Amino acid sequence: MPISIKKAEKQGIHIFSDWAREEGWNPGIRDLDAFYPTDPDGFFLCFNGDEPVGCISAVKYSEKFGFIGFFIVKPAYRNFGNIAYLLGSHAITHLGSCNIGIDGVLELVENYKRLEFKYSHKNIRFEGLFDYKDLHKISANISTFSKKDFKSILRYDRTCFPAKRTAFLKKWLSLGTDGQYLYKNNSGEIEGIAAIRQCFNGHKIGPLFANSYEIAEELFLSLKSGRKGPIYLDVPETNENALKLAENYKMKQTFATARMYNKRIPNLKNERIYGTTTFELG
Repeated sequence: MPISIKKAEKQGIHIFSDWAREEGWNPGIRDLDAFYPTDPDGFFLCFNGDEPVGCISAVKYSEKFGFIGFFIVKPAYRNFGNIAYLLGSHAITHLGSCNIGIDGVLELVENYKRLEFKYSHKNIRFEGLFDYKDLHKISANISTFSKKDFKSILRYDRTCFPAKRTAFLKKWLSLGTDGQYLYKNNSGEIEGIAAIRQCFNGHKIGPLFANSYEIAEELFLSLKSGRKGPIYLDVPETNENALKLAENYKMKQTFATARMYNKRIPNLKNERIYGTTTFELG
């Protein structure tokens, strides 16, 4: 049967989450509520005849930056023709002249390099088990998000992400997550932002951006407080204090990805990034 790639329509977008769950990626229960509206033209399905056999997302944040994720081929078709190549090529072509980011499989780094992706660093997923009855007293400097904070949130987020992501954060901080906090100094300036979401197993924190270890720790403790099940945090190896945070709370590494870019490695405030937002959209 002929192989074809088509834009995924909203009613079929659940496949991305279903397959990610089957791969053991443990997506957030409401991830796609935030992911899809960010760029409805950036989700694709590969078909063998009428059967969906692969998926990929290529979300364009701006004319200069995009991110590829959800790169999945059904197991039965992984040695069938060149489906993975077709999906990857389609996503790269869709993003055109953008600098493209990925969180790739470590074992395939050399393959990505052949596609001109440059290795930046590892993002390491940590898992921690905590007593949900051990409630943390929230600092007076920590507050929940409000609409009046949104412009300040965007400015702060931009120091930790390669593009302004207005559409994504509007959805992420309302539909995609179920706990969100800001840390403001005594002058009312934002010095940290963080969110947590329920997953099919436990909860994931992301993002966790902060000006210092102490602020990151306060946000981390506030978010995990009262949550049952495992807590996950995706830590970039470029931030030693972030690794220290995971170590100090006896979190264990479960796996890692290779953050790569096909044009240039962005100049970000890596010392603020204690937890990446997602592996799928960056």
